[in-house]
Amino acid sequence: MKTMQTRFFEAYNGRRIDHVDEDELKLNVCETLSIIYYLCGLSIPETKTFMGLVEYFVQRLFDVFPYYYQGEVEIAMQLGAEGRLGDYRGITIQTLMNWMWRFKESPERQEAKAAVRKEEEDQQKMLRNPRMSDMEERYMLEEVYNRYVTYSYVTSDLVPSIYAALQRRNILVNSQEEKLKALEEAQKSDIAIASVLAQKTLLLKFFDTLRDNGTPLKLLTPEERINFFP
Repeated sequence: MKTMQTRFFEAYNGRRIDHVDEDELKLNVCETLSIIYYLCGLSIPETKTFMGLVEYFVQRLFDVFPYYYQGEVEIAMQLGAEGRLGDYRGITIQTLMNWMWRFKESPERQEAKAAVRKEEEDQQKMLRNPRMSDMEERYMLEEVYNRYVTYSYVTSDLVPSIYAALQRRNILVNSQEEKLKALEEAQKSDIAIASVLAQKTLLLKFFDTLRDNGTPLKLLTPEERINFFP
């Protein structure tokens, strides 16, 4: 089972609500809300009533909480169902909005944001040496992947450098078709940073495959590792 911190890190690897397609958000809310009814011991209402609640709630998310990440909405709803965001009576729009407001300053979210800031600072330190040697770059690639295995997070600032280095070394190989498909999907979210979003999608897909297969990313030889860590 994933820890709360891991779930937050995965959420922050995703997209903010203002960068998510409305239909995609509706689908995500539908799936999560169905689980929430089950967790609360309630029956899902008839389709018309249920979808009316979903559509209204999604519109309020776009209007009031565009800065939330899509994954945060799911976490907030689950925390609310567990009673960690105050008392509630039934699943109504008032209940859902109260959960979203209380989630904003909740200890769980504040702790997670602090952990993410710390991880971003640690990762960004790796970019402060523009003249890193070949061995230092290979160490950086290993370290970024190892931290991803631990935290499920890669700061977007690192993505272009990491993606380019892995491509240059023929470790991560994407076809032109894969790159174009990722770019087209990214442009639906934010055309201004579509290139970085596309690279991030392909990079995390590569990392996920390695992690799921239990495959380490080893680029340093045993001798280099001894010299690097005397």
